[in-house]
Amino acid sequence: MESTNEKKFKYTLRQKEAAALLADPKTRYVLLYGGARSAKTFFAIRYVILRALKYPKSLHLIARATNVAVYGAIFLTLLPEVIKLCFSDLDNRKDAMTYYKSSPRHIEFCNSSIIFFAGIDDQKATDKILGYEFTTFLLDEVSEIHYETYRKVRTRLAQKNDAKKTGILTMNPTTTRHWAYRIFIDKIEPQRKELLENPDRYASLLMNPADNLENLPKEFLDELNDLPEQDKERFLFGRFSDNVMGSIYSVQLQRAMNENRISTEVKADKEHYVYAVFDLGIGDMMAWWVCQFLKDKVIFLDYDAKPNLTIIEAVQEIIKKGHKITGVYLPHDAANRNVQTGITVTKLLTQFSSQLPDNLRFWVLQLKKASCYAGIQNARTRFRYCHFKIPECQAGIDALKAYHYQIDESMGETSQEPVDDWSSHGSDAFRYALTAYQYIHPPVKEEEPRDPSKIYVKDLFKRGNYD
Repeated sequence: MESTNEKKFKYTLRQKEAAALLADPKTRYVLLYGGARSAKTFFAIRYVILRALKYPKSLHLIARATNVAVYGAIFLTLLPEVIKLCFSDLDNRKDAMTYYKSSPRHIEFCNSSIIFFAGIDDQKATDKILGYEFTTFLLDEVSEIHYETYRKVRTRLAQKNDAKKTGILTMNPTTTRHWAYRIFIDKIEPQRKELLENPDRYASLLMNPADNLENLPKEFLDELNDLPEQDKERFLFGRFSDNVMGSIYSVQLQRAMNENRISTEVKADKEHYVYAVFDLGIGDMMAWWVCQFLKDKVIFLDYDAKPNLTIIEAVQEIIKKGHKITGVYLPHDAANRNVQTGITVTKLLTQFSSQLPDNLRFWVLQLKKASCYAGIQNARTRFRYCHFKIPECQAGIDALKAYHYQIDESMGETSQEPVDDWSSHGSDAFRYALTAYQYIHPPVKEEEPRDPSKIYVKDLFKRGNYD
């Protein structure tokens, strides 16, 4: 599968290793991870084009988390560069390739093969694109892509032709808790926490800037060497980290572990009601916790997060798992009306509940709008009450571990707003749960014991003290 037109781009030794992994009959999925500008995505795009040219009428997918990212970073920028450096004959032959910039964006070759480009965490794009079956998919920068989305894309790797079906993933490493690390490095299924049934199907390769020196400016590595240590580990050496800089709940989670509040021994209290608390992902990821509110304890019984669900479908999943919920808490944006129906999420869910049998009905409460900062401080304060059932809540625990503030290295400070990534949805729902808990069990101010030998200022303002 070598191209005769690669006169400007130098094919590196590490890229040859990647090609060998992809050619291995046992391998179906390959993760290419490492530092910045190591040519991971460049190589992967080139590989997808070669497969499209080799197999007539084959369909392929190149995706990132959002439409903006795939359009700007790949379709308009990297794709033309790959074609110019590696496939100059296609660039000159108008009948060989046609660009389609309307949705869904794609390029079509003269052999009727097509490569689609999509923002895969976008509901409309997902609905359009995943109606096809593909020979190859490339998920670029999977640190920004949800695990459920990856699982859904995998099911579409099923086009009927003679080509080997191949999935390629690329990323700059984040933490060892990310699902890609669990699958490709630990060889563990992230949700069930079990060893993969066919580990040989999953391969990984570290590709760093030092492996791509032939195609980089000489001063680029010097720039990476000047980065702070945390960034250098990721962008120069391509290493996964056990720590998250700016982690919001790290201290609270460690304390919960030490006190055995994250455990398989955590059980539901049969004397208390069960609630579901949501973060609404309209056209995005929806996350929810199933929990109980006791006077001095919050029991988290279950957690889940899935893309492109309606609120009714999410509640149905909770009911199917056997949870009998008494109430549902929704964030303030549940008051927004659907453009097509004119009905709010709150009203829609209330109507759904009224149609259920009496023993399954629940009330719906919409939380008041509050600042994210205030909600996080409240959650930190009440984290000492939280108990998590494992393994049902493990994915939610992973989200809380990864939830972090952006670090301003120049000032040595954290930002006031958390980073909006895959961990945000579950962490937002957790914050809402502890806000709801505060409504049911408002905090009681514990007063220090009074010293009878002292006069307290507040006693001076009691009725009768001015007589």
